[in-house]
Amino acid sequence: MRKTLLASLLSLALVGQAGATPWHDLGPRAMAMGGAGDMVAGAKRVVVAMEHCSKKGEPKIVSKCALPLTGKGVVNTIITELAVIDVTEDGLVLRETADGLTPEHVKEKTGAKLKIPQAVGTFE
Repeated sequence: MRKTLLASLLSLALVGQAGATPWHDLGPRAMAMGGAGDMVAGAKRVVVAMEHCSKKGEPKIVSKCALPLTGKGVVNTIITELAVIDVTEDGLVLRETADGLTPEHVKEKTGAKLKIPQAVGTFE
């Protein structure tokens, strides 16, 4: 039996407690499940790549998700155009921000509690 070492997902929203909702947006009235449940079930590490906010500017990393979860407590790292965030037992921890952004800017755009350590890196 093979063990998945890393599952990489795209997500529409993410719950602060590491629950992923990798659903596909098929238009204004239709959503379809992305089939990622099998991937996250056995993965040792789950990385989610997503947009930080919706087109309306609303946070996609939230405290409570309105969409069905594909996996609860499975996400290890979130990567967005604004930041790299680790999901730890103590909550979300900001690791890096996009070049030119402050940790406070990322915190304002995040709908879940975000811890900011003393040292935060940057990426281009």
